[in-house]
Amino acid sequence: MDPRTRTRNISLVTASDPEYRSYVERQRLTRSRIGESYGQRLYADKISVLLERAVRKWVAPYGGQENRILSFEQRGRDHKYSKRFREIDFVLDRKDTLTIGELKVSSSRKALTKAYAQLSESFDVLRRTGRSVVPMLIYINLNYENSHAAIDAFDPDFGSMLFQHRHVNGRAYQLLQLSPVEIFDWAVEQEIIRDPKLIDEALEEARQNHFLRTERSKLRQMEVPEDEWPTELRIIDMQRAPMIVQFRSTDNRPDKNDLATRLKDAFSERHEQHFNFGRVKWFDNTKLFGNVRINGEEAAFVHINNFKRKPSGPLDKNQVIYYRRVVRSDTGKIRLSGCTLLEYTPDFSTLMQLLEHDAMEGCIAVRKPSNMPSESKYVFRLLEHGTRQIFMNRSEASFIETVQNYYDKELRDRWFHRFCWYLERIAVKVVESKNREMTEQMIYCYFYANLRPGILFYVWQHGLFRFIAYSDGVDYEIPMEILLEHADDLDELELDRIRNYSYANSFFPKLKAQDNL
Repeated sequence: MDPRTRTRNISLVTASDPEYRSYVERQRLTRSRIGESYGQRLYADKISVLLERAVRKWVAPYGGQENRILSFEQRGRDHKYSKRFREIDFVLDRKDTLTIGELKVSSSRKALTKAYAQLSESFDVLRRTGRSVVPMLIYINLNYENSHAAIDAFDPDFGSMLFQHRHVNGRAYQLLQLSPVEIFDWAVEQEIIRDPKLIDEALEEARQNHFLRTERSKLRQMEVPEDEWPTELRIIDMQRAPMIVQFRSTDNRPDKNDLATRLKDAFSERHEQHFNFGRVKWFDNTKLFGNVRINGEEAAFVHINNFKRKPSGPLDKNQVIYYRRVVRSDTGKIRLSGCTLLEYTPDFSTLMQLLEHDAMEGCIAVRKPSNMPSESKYVFRLLEHGTRQIFMNRSEASFIETVQNYYDKELRDRWFHRFCWYLERIAVKVVESKNREMTEQMIYCYFYANLRPGILFYVWQHGLFRFIAYSDGVDYEIPMEILLEHADDLDELELDRIRNYSYANSFFPKLKAQDNL
C-alpha cells in the first residue's frame, strides 16, 4: 500500500448492506455498459459457488458470521476518501480472534497463490482494528487424483479438523487441502447441493485440463512454436466470458483512465526519447576510461566525462549503460556521448524501450537464451543485466511499485505481451523475492484490476490470460465492442474463434456494417 494512503471506518457488514448492494449494482451496470456477456460457465465455477455455501454451513457452529463483507474507506493520492468493499468467503468470530477464510476450488495449485494474496490484503485492513486476525485457506483440489500434495481427511465436525500451517512472505496461514468428493457428498446429504452428478462432470473437466496442461508442457520442453501446436491445445472450444471489471470507486467521480490512455498514446510519439544500449567490456576505474560493447560486437571508447550522470560506484564488466550519440573521429575511432549507467528505478522505463526492438520476437520464440539468434540473445542479456542493476539491494515492494507505475503511465498496449514475457522470464527471476510466484501473481492481479480495453484485446489475441490472473487454455469471450474496435487486427483464425462465441450472430453483421462505412 502506498505510504501516503490511510484507512478508516473499518467494519464487517452483511451482503444485504444497502451501500454494498448499491456498489454491486454499479458494478453490474458497469459490465453492461462495456457489453460484457457471460457464456457457458466451467463446471469448476458452478461447483465452487455451491461448495462456498456448504463451507459456510460447515463452519457456522464455530463462530461463523453473516457479516463477511469488509467495508472501509481509503484515502487516495488525491487526499480524498472513497468507500471500498472486499468480499470474504467466510468469517469466524471467536471473541479473542477473528478468522477470515478464503475458499478455492480449482484443478491448479496456482489458485493458492492468488488466494494468499487476497487474504493478505484483507488481513492488512482488518489488523488495523486492533483485533487478532488469523487468515485461513481451504483449498478443494479438483485435480487431487494427480496431485502429490497431502490431502486432509474431511470431518463433518469442523472443530475436529487438523490444519496444516504455511508461511508465505513471513505471514502464517492455516491451510486445509480437501478432496472434493467427501465435502460434496456431505453437502448433498445436507441438501445444500441438489445435483449429485455435478461432481462427476467437474472431475472429468479437471482430468481433461490436466491432460492438456501436461501435453502443453511437453511441447514447450521440446521448444515447439505455439502456432504449430494442435488446435485443441491452443484453443479449447468453451464459451466463458471473464469478469473484465476495472476497479471503480463507489463514489460518482468520472473514470479518468480512458482519457489518460488517449493522451499517453497521442503524445508518446512526440516526446519519446530513444536511447542506444551497450555493455561495459572493460573499464579502468583509476584512469577513468574503458570500452563498451555496442550493437552486439562493436567496441566504443568511453570516458567518465562522457557520462551525463556520474555512476554511484565503480564500473564493472557487463554493466548496462545507455547513450545518446556515437561520435566517430576522422581516424574511424568510436566514442560514446551522453552516457548513463542504469542503476535507479527511474531508469526502468528507459530499459523497457528494448521491448520495441525487433529482436524481442526471437527472445519470445526460443526458450533457452543459448539457442536464440545472436541479436535476440544480446537483447536478452541487456534486459537481464539492466534489471539486476536497477533493483540490486532494493526491496520487492520497490520492484512491484515500479512495474505498476510503468504499466499505468508508459506501457503501450501492443507491447503488453512482451512486457509480461519479460516479467516472467527475466525480472521475477532476477529481483530478490521471498516468494517469486506470489510476486508474479500480485503483479498479474494488479493488471487485472486495472485492465484497459486495448490490453484486454492483446491478451485475448495472444491467448495470454494468465497475465491477468486467469487460466490459460480456455478461450474466454471478451466484450464484443473491443473486438470491433480492433477489427483491422483480426485474422481468419481469430474470426473462426469468434464464430463460436455467444454473440457471433450479432458480431459479424456489425463487422460488415463497420467495413462499409
